[in-house]
Amino acid sequence: MLMQQHVAHCSGAPLRSLEDDTLPPVIYEGGHYYLAKGPTPWSATGWNVMCGLARKRDARMLFIDDVHPVENVHEHERHLKCINFRPTPGPTHLAAESAMLSHAHEALKVLRSLPKRRRARKIQGRWHCSGFPLEGISGRPLCLFFDLGLTWYKRLLGFDRAVNVVPEFYADEQRRLVRLAKKAMPDFELRVILHDAQGSWRWLEV
Repeated sequence: MLMQQHVAHCSGAPLRSLEDDTLPPVIYEGGHYYLAKGPTPWSATGWNVMCGLARKRDARMLFIDDVHPVENVHEHERHLKCINFRPTPGPTHLAAESAMLSHAHEALKVLRSLPKRRRARKIQGRWHCSGFPLEGISGRPLCLFFDLGLTWYKRLLGFDRAVNVVPEFYADEQRRLVRLAKKAMPDFELRVILHDAQGSWRWLEV
């Protein structure tokens, strides 16, 4: 059963624009898990944090990593027991990581076309942008590249604002994602909420 978590609001968090009913819907993402591992309590906590913030008119996306093995699961989550995760309310959108690669390459085309100092470029055979790699040494796409594709996909769905609700140990990767999204999609606003295991949360500073 979906774990019930207390949603602790952060003082001074910039929620006013998210709660403004005159603005278009926001697409929230939370509850992410690896198919090879299965959902853990972190998934349920993230989903509850997200649902505590989203308006009825906002979209709720569940993103499932069906690409990477258990070895890629973060060490804070890898050895946790799996749970029977039944998101309530349910997601309005489901997305699989394997379907995001084509969208990531569309975003990469934009990054490659930017002015010289800002554009994506190959360094030792691997695509880099903003000083960090999008591909591993083997040439396989990194999680960051798939996340970029997911952000592009959210924009294709017709949204111009998104909020990712993720465990706090993904802060560095999400900070990089925000930087890339601003370059590839300047008309798209991406914010990130980091939560702990108990459900307290804060906005990612970028």
